Amino acid sequence: MTLSQTSSGDSETFRGRFWLPAENVGESDYVNGKLLITAESVILTLKGDLLVRQFDMFPDIKKRWETRLVGAVGTETYVNISGCHRTQTAFFTFGSEPHLTFNVTGLVLISSDVNLVAPDPPLAHELHFEVDGLAEWFARPLGHPSARHPWAMGVPSESRMQVTADCDRRECTATIASGFSLTVQNRLYWGDDGLFGLRIRQAAVATITSSTLVEPMKLLERALEFADFIRFVSGEKCRLHRAVFYRHDRQLPERYSADPRVGMGLLNRTPRHRLQGWGNMLVRQRDIEGHEPRILAGWFRAREENRYATGLLDHIMTRGDRTDAGIVLMVGAIQKLVAREESRSSDEGCGRRQKFQPYEKFLRDVGLESWGIDVTAMGKRLSDLRGKPAHGDPLPAEPDVVSTFRFVAAALRIYFLREIGFSEAQCHRIAMRNRGLREALQLQDPEEPDWNRMNEGGWIMDGGDA
Repeated sequence: MTLSQTSSGDSETFRGRFWLPAENVGESDYVNGKLLITAESVILTLKGDLLVRQFDMFPDIKKRWETRLVGAVGTETYVNISGCHRTQTAFFTFGSEPHLTFNVTGLVLISSDVNLVAPDPPLAHELHFEVDGLAEWFARPLGHPSARHPWAMGVPSESRMQVTADCDRRECTATIASGFSLTVQNRLYWGDDGLFGLRIRQAAVATITSSTLVEPMKLLERALEFADFIRFVSGEKCRLHRAVFYRHDRQLPERYSADPRVGMGLLNRTPRHRLQGWGNMLVRQRDIEGHEPRILAGWFRAREENRYATGLLDHIMTRGDRTDAGIVLMVGAIQKLVAREESRSSDEGCGRRQKFQPYEKFLRDVGLESWGIDVTAMGKRLSDLRGKPAHGDPLPAEPDVVSTFRFVAAALRIYFLREIGFSEAQCHRIAMRNRGLREALQLQDPEEPDWNRMNEGGWIMDGGDA
């Protein structure tokens, strides 16, 4: 039987044999199948008489097929597939084998080492990945290894030819949770043009590392939280891609001289997205150089505590929404944030009736009053906008709602900047430099601004006075 992989436009098809992971898998335990990966979905189709017996007569085995299976889809190439939801069944058909079709919602992992994908469950120490916009956040500009061949430096795994390649090795590391760390670095990507779609080039790569072996999903969840950070500072929709999991105790044979590690590539669907406005980021790595461990750790902590608000803000910034619905939801998020702060104060023995209504208190605590913003009037406006739809009253004229909508989104972004460790003065400098925040909060433009100085590393954190 021929095992193969084909690509067509925005889809990939992997054909091969699939089986349930077990210690002793015999020839009679295999079924033929096809894995189709597109930008919209991951579809698995299995064929064989074995499916008729197991799905009709053994409910427990049927559940195992839907939970996880392993496949051989090429020469020394294996996949691990989880989360299969049956969408179509054809057991009794003329002229073709019985077949089942699944919509795959879990992870699809691919590796040249079957000992990585076959264990139940697969485990890993590290996840290496890229995120749209990571290079723009991390370095400006990226230093290419060579001006002559900027995209093809290094030692390809299929070649013994040695090439001198210098790399800007800057990096930062932060502890983001108990037993987990995040490292961002410029590195040379070693690989070929095949298995994971990697080319030999310099890139900004993020790594989530666990002190113990964990299931890949635990590493991926942390990686997605870091992608949320990039979306937060950029205001752009972006995605995680080129993800590879590694175990420290598994290596390639000696014939692979470039990088002996062997990993599991993530094959799940990758929706396309074209980046647009990276020039207007809130902060870049050069702005917080030396403070990255504190800021990144603060982001992971704040995101966990305020998951509902960060998720809503992410949706509003990167996907858009109806203005009236967005106002109600976002002001509701502020109300919940204030309630959480009041509950925290009460737990600390400081609970008493607040002097200000919740929206005004939120804007004061963020520090917007000292920026010349009438927080009392804005607090009343937010209260009206929150209450009117709930009581069946129409919202004000559209222009007024839109400007308030933008103000609320900007105020929430300032709130999270404070939560992850920026001071009021640092947030003010961020807002003055960032056009989107400056206009949404209706701040006065800086007089005779020195944009070159404002974009220098260190200006956000110390105003350029250090």
